[in-house]
Amino acid sequence: MTVSGLPRPLPECRRCSAPLPRAVWRTRRVCAHCATPAERMAATQTAADLERAQTRTTARVDARIERLAAKRAAGGAR
Repeated sequence: MTVSGLPRPLPECRRCSAPLPRAVWRTRRVCAHCATPAERMAATQTAADLERAQTRTTARVDARIERLAAKRAAGGAR
């Protein structure tokens, strides 16, 4: 049996173990003090890639919802 509903601990920097917000940890695994210039540049690129992927996914889902709504309004088959 597992315990559920407990808060998860914040992720930590790989180098100094400082707590990081999950959004920062998702794009880079180190804190601002430990990051090298190359890691900062890579984190910026990763954040841009994640944002672009999110936008594409949202646009696809919105387009599908609009197609289904138009089909339903036209009395199309279910």
